[in-house]
Amino acid sequence: MMTTTADIQLLEHLPTVLGRSLLQYLAECPPWTAGPGLEIQERIEELAAAQREDLQILVDLILRLRGLPNFGVFPLDFSDRQFLAMEFVYPELIEDQRRCIAAIETVNQQTGFISGVRPVLMKMRTNEMKLLEELQALPVDDSAGAE
Repeated sequence: MMTTTADIQLLEHLPTVLGRSLLQYLAECPPWTAGPGLEIQERIEELAAAQREDLQILVDLILRLRGLPNFGVFPLDFSDRQFLAMEFVYPELIEDQRRCIAAIETVNQQTGFISGVRPVLMKMRTNEMKLLEELQALPVDDSAGAE
């Protein structure tokens, strides 16, 4: 099947989702942490680095297809997260990671016939699911952020 401009445009949007995720934002602009929270922040940074590895694979794929990755900017909604304790940000972090996975699944369904795309997206989905599991396993008391 021939690769269309529309297919490539769908792929080009994914770097915005992954590269500007809340996980990436919290790695660059950490929420308020103290004591044991510092270990959690270190883990957040490690998980964000793993997500950036997936992002690099995706960017390489887009460039190989002669597309132009769109990195966009972090959402304005994230701009005050570094002033909050991790306990308040944590539920949103989990939800944002689920959003990343859903975006990969959607693009996979719509572009899965492009040569070489499906294996990359499925590997990314698997990796992002592992990141979600690791985020959910962090020792964060998220009752403060629960509604």
